[in-house]
Amino acid sequence: MVDLFYFMLVGDTSFIVVTVFTAVAGIILSVNMLTIAKLFTFLLITGGENNKGKKQTNIIPVALSFTLGFAFILGTSPLWSMGTSLGASAAALWGKGLGITFILFGASLMGVIAMIKAFGSLILPIRVIGFHTKQGQSKWLNKSLIKAVLMGGLFGFAPFLYQNPVVLVLLTTAISNGGLLTACFLLFILGIFNCTGLLLLAVLLQIFQYGRGVKLFSAKSRVALGVVALLWGFVLLTIA
Repeated sequence: MVDLFYFMLVGDTSFIVVTVFTAVAGIILSVNMLTIAKLFTFLLITGGENNKGKKQTNIIPVALSFTLGFAFILGTSPLWSMGTSLGASAAALWGKGLGITFILFGASLMGVIAMIKAFGSLILPIRVIGFHTKQGQSKWLNKSLIKAVLMGGLFGFAPFLYQNPVVLVLLTTAISNGGLLTACFLLFILGIFNCTGLLLLAVLLQIFQYGRGVKLFSAKSRVALGVVALLWGFVLLTIA
């Protein structure tokens, strides 16, 4: 697939065909462990707020925000990576950052941060992170959209992405043959379709909760998610 992609970029292949091929490549490349991490993070975001509203939560905008955050970073990577792959030190730093983020999510879901709130010296940083408040439907959505964009952007910096042959071809061949903007556009498309699994999960969860007329996350399920997030976060800190 990489060789075919290379010849399409250097040849006279229609730009529309190249774009479609990039979208298909994005879907194929989504079958990896990074996608599992993205799906789990999406569940942490949607289940992380203690929403007291009677209406079901509209989670599709959260999935779209995560996708756009991810695709934006990947799409702009030619502007800051200049065709170079990120090394082992960057992978370790990214892994530790994701581990800390999971620990924060886990602590929030388990109510630990709510207890830490009692200590006045810690109130300000927790408010900046925004993991502690109990809001209604509209504020839940606004806060979750911000978290989704930021977390999508974090995954867009995953060094493993830039070690993939297809991404490397886009970062080098597309820039030299089609120009910088072409490479940015194709990588953005790759990022959008790389989140296909996440978007499908959001649609299925949305159909489930409206079809059954129930909320997706109870107090027990949030605690369970929190425990898994804490464990995963500590594992990432250990192995990164």
